[in-house]
Amino acid sequence: MSEGTGFTRRIDPIEWWFLGFPRQVSAALNLCVEGTGHVDLGQLRRAVAIASRACPGARLVRRGRTWADSGVTPAVTVAHGVPADAPELRTPLPGRAGRTCEVVLFPGPQPTVVFRAGHAVMDARGLLWWARDVFRVLRGEEPAGAPSAATIEDLDDPLHRQAGEAGSDAEMPALLGIPPGADLRRQLWRRRTIEGTVPALEARLAAALVELSGHAVAPVGFVVDVRPGHPGIRSTGNLSLAVSLDLRAGDAWPDVDRQLAAALADRTCRVDAPGAEILKAPLPLVRHIVRRVDRGARRDDRHSLLAEVYHLGPVRPGWFHTDGFTAAAGYVLCPMEPGAALSVVATEGDGRTDLTLSWWDGPGMAERVDALLDRLGAALVPQETG
Repeated sequence: MSEGTGFTRRIDPIEWWFLGFPRQVSAALNLCVEGTGHVDLGQLRRAVAIASRACPGARLVRRGRTWADSGVTPAVTVAHGVPADAPELRTPLPGRAGRTCEVVLFPGPQPTVVFRAGHAVMDARGLLWWARDVFRVLRGEEPAGAPSAATIEDLDDPLHRQAGEAGSDAEMPALLGIPPGADLRRQLWRRRTIEGTVPALEARLAAALVELSGHAVAPVGFVVDVRPGHPGIRSTGNLSLAVSLDLRAGDAWPDVDRQLAAALADRTCRVDAPGAEILKAPLPLVRHIVRRVDRGARRDDRHSLLAEVYHLGPVRPGWFHTDGFTAAAGYVLCPMEPGAALSVVATEGDGRTDLTLSWWDGPGMAERVDALLDRLGAALVPQETG
């Protein structure tokens, strides 16, 4: 065990909500970096230790309503098989002794390094920053670090100030249907790779989802990273907001793109996040609320959104190259949240786009998810004419 840095950070409202998820359910984000070659386990453990000291958000434990650097390096373990099917990526975080992050190495002909973080301590962008620092160390470089203790509550962002306000009254049936015996402990992850990169990817995905839904109007969620507006802040914490818009079937993706851009600029989109008042609720009460939301969604097949789209943006393979390992792609396996609609996460690499989708598992569900991903992929590829 190394000494802690003394780093602390207040737990913000969305993190308090995440901490209310059922203890047996994984709320861990999984960033998967796959490629060819070899990743040495000992060197990886050393790199994780050095990078995590520079990014103390990877070593946090909860102390009351504060996150604190434990000084304990995240565990680095080995697993086998396909990451999307691996039980090791379904273990809850925070885990034993309150550990909130870990790394799992899948060796083999297509080795994959998976960076895992409890969503209560990191968002996907923060996870990406930590992963990039680990690979910087593997190449013999200095980590860039993410030392900021700022939370989204510290940022004077008018969009954030809408958190906790009334959202849409719409209640949507699940786009894929809910399989019998649906249980958050049985989640299905599927992935689709598309050749090429796609402009206005979020808008295209949202327009396609609404068109496929059969509804005249449907609310779609988008995840917005606020870091670009605060370039001086380097934090691995939850600095993203979920916002939503009511979109009309038949709207072409350029129209959706303009609507989203205007809503973000004018701050007219809904912010789907708990407000600061949730911090007054003890965690047992939050857990009760979360369980009630989840049971209601499964029982009534009603959700506040049709789907949520998250475009993480570029995940360059070159960020993860080493002397012995050549990265090919980076993609995210994102857990379902209690009561949530399906989630589509997109990443872009060098000349490729990866989509992943999370949903409840059940009979025939893998085939239905694959069919949906096929239709979304087709919507992203320009159609030939003539």
